[in-house]
Amino acid sequence: IIAALVIALGFFVADKYLWQAPQPATMDAAPATETAAAPVPESGAPDNSVAVLPFVAMSSGPDDEFFADGMTEEILNSLAQLPELLVTARTSAFMFKGDDLPPVPEIAEKLGVRHVVEGSVRRSGERVRITAQLIRAQDGFHLWSDTYDRTLEDVFAVQEDIAQSI
Repeated sequence: IIAALVIALGFFVADKYLWQAPQPATMDAAPATETAAAPVPESGAPDNSVAVLPFVAMSSGPDDEFFADGMTEEILNSLAQLPELLVTARTSAFMFKGDDLPPVPEIAEKLGVRHVVEGSVRRSGERVRITAQLIRAQDGFHLWSDTYDRTLEDVFAVQEDIAQSI
């Protein structure tokens, strides 16, 4: 057993110190003219990136919060199907669920995106009004906004229809 441990230790030392390839020279010695980089966008986030923030349930029905979360999930899923679009993960975006939220530019910076989708859900009886906005994160201005009025005959169909529209 001791001989096997000595041999294993010998291989470890040889692998660690003797059999390594030489390390390349560091970039510190290179002149500044050789390392010209492409300009980085001001926010550092890709132009085609978006986060879908949790929709706010603005009415007090018992299932309104679940409907709003489902609406957010459907929109996120629809946008994620577009290969040219980078969509922030749901768990990251849902960190910003609640009442005391920072401004949109700060949220976008934390999530590393250029655009944010946010919205609200209001219900009256069997009617629902969903408002969604696409916001440019850099300055917090709306690029697009729309309102959808539907009946709640099939909740999943309503969510899917609106998500596809967005």
